[in-house]
Amino acid sequence: MKRQIRKLLLAIVFVGCVGAPQAAWAEDIDVEASTAAPASFELPVEVATKVARRIWLNETGGNDRAITVWNGSENFMSLGIGHFIWFPSGRPSQFVESFPLMLAYLRGKGVMLPAWLDKDPIPPCPWTSRLDFQRNIDSPQMVELRAFLRSTIDEQTQFLILRAQQALPKILWTIRSADARKRVRHQFDRVAKASVTYYPIVDYINFKGEGVKPSETFLNRQSGAREGWGLKQVLLTMTGDAEGQAALEEFSDAAKQILERRIANHPTDAKHQKGWFARCDTYRQTTIGSASLPSPAAANVRAR
Repeated sequence: MKRQIRKLLLAIVFVGCVGAPQAAWAEDIDVEASTAAPASFELPVEVATKVARRIWLNETGGNDRAITVWNGSENFMSLGIGHFIWFPSGRPSQFVESFPLMLAYLRGKGVMLPAWLDKDPIPPCPWTSRLDFQRNIDSPQMVELRAFLRSTIDEQTQFLILRAQQALPKILWTIRSADARKRVRHQFDRVAKASVTYYPIVDYINFKGEGVKPSETFLNRQSGAREGWGLKQVLLTMTGDAEGQAALEEFSDAAKQILERRIANHPTDAKHQKGWFARCDTYRQTTIGSASLPSPAAANVRAR
């Protein structure tokens, strides 16, 4: 079983990095480090549901209507329990577009998508702006979309967990230094062992990504370097060895440090600091709070 897991994760590394600039040093990467992941990165259904509820609470405050939303400071929609982002046609962004990836995963699991979404490739967001979104908030297409998202919460949760499971090999592939790879693997394992739900890892990846995409960086005007804010950067910041609660506390502190650096590099994000830091504080907790997930019965709840 262990060998099968390693082969699977190694395949993920190669598939995810085809054509990447890091391929030049592929021969130098330690296979053991590249295939590192918790041996049983799987969660019982009831535990996965708790993780999904916590993430839903983080993203929306538990607002059922926010299963589809277009935030005022953004040029894209956010959808589902993880607020997966979706771009209109011709609207490039530096961020990873996660909604089409999630839909592709659902389709691969045999979930039937609405006919207007069930295309290859997944079509761009049909609403072109926040104003367009608001004008169509109760259109038949939007109502169908919200109902679909409410009916696939379990599958969306599985997608969140799978993305977390695939994160470590993706991160290690982008790190040239063998010592740095070992440090990242060690810190990932510390956090994973400290939280039986893997919540800090699952949530942070959904929140700020893996930290491997060059476009997901901002320029540090003092050093001239471009700096990311994903899980990779958080793990590289960690230096401790103590397990249990100490690992969770260091992860929370490191996440805050990385987000504080992002704000310094991109000052307009300062307005988010309080909420971001509050979210990072939840990583210190050994138990997960609950929140009601959206349900089909709530489909007609109107926005305030």
